[in-house]
Amino acid sequence: MGGVELSRRREAEHIAMLGLPGGGKTTGVIYPVMDQALARGDRVVAHDAKGDITAARYDESTSVLLGPWDDRAATWDVGADFFDPSLVDEFASTLCGADEKTAGKNLSFHQGAALLIGGLIKSAMGSSKSWTWATLADELSRPPRVLIQRSALGDPLVMQALPTVFSNPDPDAALTTGEGAMLSILGIASRIVVQLAAVQKAKTNARLFSIRRWVLGERDT
Repeated sequence: MGGVELSRRREAEHIAMLGLPGGGKTTGVIYPVMDQALARGDRVVAHDAKGDITAARYDESTSVLLGPWDDRAATWDVGADFFDPSLVDEFASTLCGADEKTAGKNLSFHQGAALLIGGLIKSAMGSSKSWTWATLADELSRPPRVLIQRSALGDPLVMQALPTVFSNPDPDAALTTGEGAMLSILGIASRIVVQLAAVQKAKTNARLFSIRRWVLGERDT
């Protein structure tokens, strides 16, 4: 790397590069490091804000491009990465901010929102289908009572967290304040799901990229 040899240990640590524009940081350092890493079979993640690396090093046969603004981009095969109940619970909790630091005194409401979206995903998994952003967004667009009922198909605990729908058969029965809070948090947290679903629906022929497959060295579909 510019005549400087790095040990494998130091290579895995942070490196700061300082230099004037056009001084050779990219061509003299970044590209050689990437090329050497790829040559020995390592996998490389590049955050390419300016597009220089993509222009110089992108190869459809060996690279995966993640960026909905680019026609060559892949879409996230999220169902392949969150494929069992425990992983789904982790995903749902993170999405809904169901941790004490994020939610504070409203933790139970955030946990309820996570329970709802987790139940929807598990319900889709139970139908022998791999869930996608698009299918999840469709489920989230249902009326509140229907959404709660469908979520309970995937996780029976939903019936305990949001009991009104199951204890009162009246379709016009009002939900409790707590149940409404859970649904509100779910709606806000799910905005990213709707956005990713829109990308997936617009790129029906795009390559499906799985982080799990990438880490394991398996090929995408």
